Amino acid sequence: MIFNNVAEPLDQLELIDQLQRVGVDYHYRDEINRALKSIHQNAETWEKDLHATALEFRLLRQHGHYISPGKIFQENLVQIILITQGSIGPSSIYVSQ
Repeated sequence: MIFNNVAEPLDQLELIDQLQRVGVDYHYRDEINRALKSIHQNAETWEKDLHATALEFRLLRQHGHYISPGKIFQENLVQIILITQGSIGPSSIYVSQ
C-alpha cells in the first residue's frame, strides 16, 4: 500500500528508514519485508552511490538478510578510501537534488 507510489529502490530504502525513525514501521512490517526482499534479490541491477550502498547494507542487515560487506562496498571502494584518508569530506558524498 504505502510502497505503491515508490518505485525506485533508493526511494524505498529511504522510506523504510524514515518509517523506522518516526517509530511507525511496525504498521508496515509485511510491506517493508517484501520491499527489502525484492531489493536484496535485485541488488546488482541498480546504480548506487555510497549513501545508497550504506543504507541498503544497514537496512538489509537489520532485517536479517545476509549481505557480504566486501561484495556490497567493493564498487565504492575508491570513495571509501578517499574519505578515510581525508581527501574528500563526508559532505561531498551527498548530492543535493
